[in-house]
Amino acid sequence: MHSYICAGMPLHSQGGRWTLAPILLAAERAWAWVTAANEVKQMIRKIGLGLVALMLAAGCSGSDGSNGKDGAQGEKGDNGQDGQDGTGFDTTASVSGVFPGFALLGASIEVTLSGFATSWDETTSVSFGDGVTVSDVRVASPTALIVTVEVAGTASMGLRDVTVTTGDEALTYAQGFNLGSPIAVVVNGDMLQGSVVNATIKNMDPSRPFDDTSVPSGLFSVRYTNLELNAPAGVSVFSLDSVTPTSAEVTLFVDGDAATGVGALEVLSGPDGEQDSFPHPEAFEIKANTPEALTLNDTTDITVSANGESHYLVADIPAGVKIVEMNAVSGTADPFLVGLGAAPHLDTYIGLDPFVVGVSDAANKWYSVLWSPYGDVDYTASVTVNTIDATAIAEGASNDGKSSAVALALPGVVQGAELADDLDEDWFSITVSASDVGKSIYVGTTNGDPLTDTYITVYDPSDAVFDEVEDSGFHEQLVTGAIVDAGTYYIAISASSFGLIAGNTKYDAYAYLK
Repeated sequence: MHSYICAGMPLHSQGGRWTLAPILLAAERAWAWVTAANEVKQMIRKIGLGLVALMLAAGCSGSDGSNGKDGAQGEKGDNGQDGQDGTGFDTTASVSGVFPGFALLGASIEVTLSGFATSWDETTSVSFGDGVTVSDVRVASPTALIVTVEVAGTASMGLRDVTVTTGDEALTYAQGFNLGSPIAVVVNGDMLQGSVVNATIKNMDPSRPFDDTSVPSGLFSVRYTNLELNAPAGVSVFSLDSVTPTSAEVTLFVDGDAATGVGALEVLSGPDGEQDSFPHPEAFEIKANTPEALTLNDTTDITVSANGESHYLVADIPAGVKIVEMNAVSGTADPFLVGLGAAPHLDTYIGLDPFVVGVSDAANKWYSVLWSPYGDVDYTASVTVNTIDATAIAEGASNDGKSSAVALALPGVVQGAELADDLDEDWFSITVSASDVGKSIYVGTTNGDPLTDTYITVYDPSDAVFDEVEDSGFHEQLVTGAIVDAGTYYIAISASSFGLIAGNTKYDAYAYLK
C-alpha cells in the first residue's frame, strides 16, 4: 500500500484503488460537529431572543394597532312593526298666554294677550271679571292684543278667568290672572278684642313709595303727616311709629267689642288731594276675647308670657264721682296700662302709663289693657285699682288767667272743659293746708277727646313754677314734688307747644293730694 499527500490530505491505496474514505469519514464527522455546534448556537440564539421577548412583554406593552377594515355588510333585517296613528294637528282657537299675569289692587297696567289660531280684530273685547275695568283694547295682530286694565281697590283678590270675545266666539283662559294687595300686613301676635298689637305694613309696589314726611311731636318723637290708615270700626291706630318708603311700623288698638272676623286695612300715602291708595281687603283677622276681672281696691296678678302680649282687663266701679287710680308694677319688667274708662274703646282713652288716673261719674265697668311693649317675657305684673270720692265742677265761663281761676276743692274733678285754640289757657286754684305739707299734688287731664294735646303747669303761692309736665303725650298727668309751703296753688292747663290736633280739644281734669 502506497500513501501520498494530496492537497495536504493523505490518500490511501487499497487493492489498487486510491480511496478517500477515511478522509471523507473524518470530514463527515467534522461537519457533523460543526452542524451540531451551529444548531446549538441557533437554539441558544432563539432561546435568548425568546427570553428578551418575554422580558419586554413583562416590562411594558405597546400601543394598540389600528383597527382592521370593516367586514362585509350583512343581510338586511326584517321590517319593524307599524307605529300607531297620530292625532293630527289641532287648529282649535284658544288664548295661549296673558302677560303679566298679576296686578295689584288699585293699579292701572297694560296686559298683553297671545292667541293661537285666533282672528282677533277691532270688535274683540276682553273681560277680567268683577272689579277690573278694561279701558283700552289694541289689536297688535290677529293673535295678539294689548289691553289697559284698571283694578279697583275693592276687587276680590286671587285667581280669575280671562275671557276674549270676538263676535259669537268667546275664548276663556281659566285662572289666568291673579290679583293681590299692594301691601302686606304682618301682625305680631293675635288681633284679639281688647288688645294692643304691633304690625309691620310692607309696601309691595316699588313704583309708589310711602310718603315719609314728618314733623316733631314731643321731645323724642315725630308725627308723620302724609300717611293715614283706614281700618274697620273697632280698630284704631294707637300710634304710627315709623315710616320709610318701603314699610311702616304701626301700633293698633282693637276695641273690646270690635267685630270678629277678617278685617280690611287701607294706607293713604301723600298730601291731601294727591294720595295714593294701598288697600288690603283681608289684612288681618280679629278674634274673640273675654276681659279678666280685677278686684277693686286690691291687687290682681297677671302673668305675661310673650313680647308684645296684652291682657284685656275690667273692674266694677261704684256710683258717684270717683277718681280712679290704676297701677301696674313688676320687679323684673316694665309693663304699661292703657286706661280706657267706662267703655272698651280707644275713643274713651284716658292715659298710658304704669300709673293711670281717670274720672268716673256713675256705676260702670272700668276697662283697661295691660301691655308689654319692651320685649319683657315670663314675668308677673301686679295690677291695683283704687277709687277716691271727688267733687265735680265745670270749667267756668272765663278762666284764662290767675285772676279768674276757678276754685277746685280737693279731691276735685273738672268736667267738660275745652281749649278754644292753641293760645287758650284754663286756670284753677287749689288750697293746701299746713297738714298737707310733704304731700304731692296729683293733677292730670283725661276723657274728652283722646288726642287733646295738653300742657300742665303748677304755680306755688309765690307765683313761681312749682312743677310742670314733660309734654311727652296727649293727655298729661303730673305728680309734683313734695309740698313745702301751705297756701293757694294754681293749675294752668294749656295747649301743647306742638299745637292742637283738629277735632281734639275737649278734656276732663282731676287734682288731689297724696
